[in-house]
Amino acid sequence: MIVDRISRHLQQHPPSPAEFERLALEAFAYQFEHLPAYRAMCERAGKTPAAVASWRDVPMIPAAAFASVELATAPPRETFRSSGTLGEARSVHRHPFPELYRAAIDASFPPFCLPRGDRPGQLPAMLSLVPPRALVADSSLGFMVEHLLAKFGGPGSGYAFAERGVEGPKARSWFGARQREGRPVMLLGTSFAIADLLDFIGRIDLKFRLPAGSVVFEIGGFKGRARELSRVELYQWLQDLLFVGVESIVGEY
Repeated sequence: MIVDRISRHLQQHPPSPAEFERLALEAFAYQFEHLPAYRAMCERAGKTPAAVASWRDVPMIPAAAFASVELATAPPRETFRSSGTLGEARSVHRHPFPELYRAAIDASFPPFCLPRGDRPGQLPAMLSLVPPRALVADSSLGFMVEHLLAKFGGPGSGYAFAERGVEGPKARSWFGARQREGRPVMLLGTSFAIADLLDFIGRIDLKFRLPAGSVVFEIGGFKGRARELSRVELYQWLQDLLFVGVESIVGEY
C-alpha cells in the first residue's frame, strides 16, 4: 500500500530524491482516485496523473476546502479541527493514517529540532505550553506534542497548560529545576502561549538561564489575540528572560 511505502521511505537516511518523486506522484494518483472533489478540481485545471510529471505540479488543495468538503481517502482514525480563532468555520481533517503522521514526526523532529546534549542519545526534558489532548482531543497540534513528549521527552517532561491557560507557577518551578540540573531542555509552545509565560515571568521579576544547548520550539503566530507582538520582539524577550538566542529557536512554520 502507498502508505506503507511512504513510511519506509521516511526511514531512509538520507532519503532518495528519485524515490520521493515517484512516491509523491503515486500518492497524487491515489488521492485523485479516492477524493471525488479533489479529482474534479484537478480535471478542471487539466492536472491529471497522466498529465503531471513532477510533484511540483501536483495541485494543492486550498486550506478553506477542509471546512466544507469531505476529504478522506479511507475511514478516519483521528479527526482534527482547526481552532477557529478568527471566527471562520472550523476546518476538519479526517485522518485515516495517524501512524504515517507519527512516522513523519519521527523522521524530521530529531535531526532538526532536538537539543544537542553532551551525551549522545540523551533525551531532553520537555515542557509543553500546548493544551494536552485531554483538553482538546481534536487538536492535531495536541496529537503531535503528545507523541513528542512520549517518544523524545526525557525525565522531567510534562505540561504547563490547564483549562485556564498557561500555568505560570508550574513553569517557574520547572525552569528552576532544569536550571539546577544543567542539561539542555526544550520548551514547546504556540507564540501566544510563550508570550503569556514570558509576561508572567517578567511580572514576578525573574529570569532563568536555560542550560546551554536548550531549544525553544515555537509554533504559529498571534491570530485572534488582542495583543500584538512581533516575532522579533518575542525572540528578544526569550533572550532577555530565558537566555535563549535566536539560533536556538526553531519555528515550526
